[in-house]
Amino acid sequence: VLRLPRMSHAPESTDHILTERTLGAHRLAQYVSRNRCARYLRLALFPSEAKTLAARYRVSFENLSPLLSESGQAFEREQVEELGARADVRNLQNTSAAAFVTALKSQAAGTRSFYYQARLEGRIGGCECEGYPDLIEIERHTNNDDGDTVDVTVIDIKASRRETVGFRLQVAFYARLLQDALRQAGLKPATFKGAIAARGSALALDTIEKFDLSLYLDEIEQLVAATDSDVARASAASFADAVYHLGAHCDGCPYNALCFIDTAEREDLSLVPSLTATEKGALRSVGVKTARELVALMDYDKGAMSPATGRESDLERVGARWPLGSRLPVLAQRARAALRNFDRSVEARPYLLGADWGSLPDESQYPNLVKVYVDAQRDHLEDKVYLLAAVVAGPAGSFEIVENTRTKPDAEAERALLVAWVARLLPAIARVADSNAAPVHVYLYDRRGQRSLLDALARHFEALCAIPAFYDLLTSTPALTQGMISFLAEEVGERLNLGAVCQNLYEVAREMKFKWRDDEREFLKTFRARVFDNRRAFTRDAATSRFVNAPEEKTGNAVWVESAARFGTEIPLEYAYAAWGLLKETPEMQAQERTQIRGFLGVTVEDVRALAVERCRALRFIEASFKYKNRQVEKQPLSLERLDRTELDTNAVALSRALEDFLYLEHHAKMQELLLHLSLPPEGRAA
Repeated sequence: VLRLPRMSHAPESTDHILTERTLGAHRLAQYVSRNRCARYLRLALFPSEAKTLAARYRVSFENLSPLLSESGQAFEREQVEELGARADVRNLQNTSAAAFVTALKSQAAGTRSFYYQARLEGRIGGCECEGYPDLIEIERHTNNDDGDTVDVTVIDIKASRRETVGFRLQVAFYARLLQDALRQAGLKPATFKGAIAARGSALALDTIEKFDLSLYLDEIEQLVAATDSDVARASAASFADAVYHLGAHCDGCPYNALCFIDTAEREDLSLVPSLTATEKGALRSVGVKTARELVALMDYDKGAMSPATGRESDLERVGARWPLGSRLPVLAQRARAALRNFDRSVEARPYLLGADWGSLPDESQYPNLVKVYVDAQRDHLEDKVYLLAAVVAGPAGSFEIVENTRTKPDAEAERALLVAWVARLLPAIARVADSNAAPVHVYLYDRRGQRSLLDALARHFEALCAIPAFYDLLTSTPALTQGMISFLAEEVGERLNLGAVCQNLYEVAREMKFKWRDDEREFLKTFRARVFDNRRAFTRDAATSRFVNAPEEKTGNAVWVESAARFGTEIPLEYAYAAWGLLKETPEMQAQERTQIRGFLGVTVEDVRALAVERCRALRFIEASFKYKNRQVEKQPLSLERLDRTELDTNAVALSRALEDFLYLEHHAKMQELLLHLSLPPEGRAA
């Protein structure tokens, strides 16, 4: 049998790797997407360890959102049904691997068939594996000399609009397993390709884009088959020894609650906010393994951090390890903030010593400054923005603006949303100013929110450039030549010393004493699921130092621990779909799915709109909390006289005008990146 191409020369393992569950393609892809977290792989292969920890901490696993699974299944069914109308598709759901081999043998020479959800099983290296590829395309040819040959394409159907390396690795994993089935059927592969049928791409018989498997098969060798593979190491190591670090890749991981609580219980270095995996590894390599040991290296001094008494040589030794060096004073301060959540005897100041002045313009320099706080919410299933909110504040008052689509957004709904929002936003900027010309500055929480908004603007620039006020503001010289945007997440990260690991908008604002309530709603309760549900009370057992769940009536003496990964700062999309009536309980759902969905049900469109406005208020609160701002940020006044000109027939816009506006938008976005970078101190620009 023709072997699939290999680039790696590492010997394959022949020793059987003992695991509690077979390795599947999805788990392997998840491992890669989660920064190759050895803990994830360990718990995925040994689920009893995860269950033991979950029972001790009294937490449950975080399952895939029913919204995502339902969307993925619906898209897959759609694609397969369309393909079935044009080609021979054989449904092998809920059948055995032997049934697939039998079906392969029965396929006539000179024909092409697609096998849906065929079961594959076998060993890769020393690991027992299984897989269910969405589609396997087999085109069989007669070869009288040496048996029949086949052209093979393994196709994975993904509802995502963006292809990832993990998707291709899944296909390569299936391809490795498929070799055994072809061998048993007496078929020899002449060609072996992979393909991804993603949302937005056509699953056409002859035009689907195929890729070579060589590079990805080589990676499968390193991940699974080699003697020192990732799977072999994860199987040999214990949970306690598995290398991990908390980060944005933990969002959505089924085991994230276990790792967050375990990290707090052991005071692991992953407690330190903004610590990178590289920095953690460097600290551990020189013997600093806990946040408390990091704190012990340095003390507060007058305006700076200095070596702790008797620790001068230790600090010098640790600082000599790349990339620690000048980062140690900041890391020591952050470790103090994290530990203070559990131990009030640890001194931690709310701001970072040695921080720069940031990019926030100073009102004392520009008393007529107009501030625009913006929030954009994107439906990642449709890749469209469905809600835009803003709070506009200036010397003459403030306005709150919110617009949303009526249901899940399509191109037309997104266009109408943008036009309506801009048409309300621009006149509001003029109304809150105390003159016909004033400096304007825009505040968002992070760059992801900006990217969602810019992508939406780019998709509909031909409609927006029909608004004279938008075009005039965008193309005015002062708007193009000065810094117009600040990201408050970056200001918080570079200047404040907060103790939370997940420093999203909700957590940061709450830690800064923002109340998250208005006259009608307690947002902490209404939006508890996946937003405000990441704290759990524990006490320490005096004998073992282990965490023990604190009863509700005795939480006064407990410590509150982050018990879930909530690095993302968006409004969970489930709330919008529940408000639109598109997320409901169904009789087919399992009990876990029902419990999960109930956390989002009952929320109305008005509730979601109110939360968006509250998020803008939180941005305003955070920005106002910075007492010292950058007087070096120069702001030039913009002409505001024509900002009420928001009415125009969008069909009357010439193509040349639309193209010009699009180029200005692209130029403006890139210019803002450069200006924001130049506002950093020299050492920040060089980092």
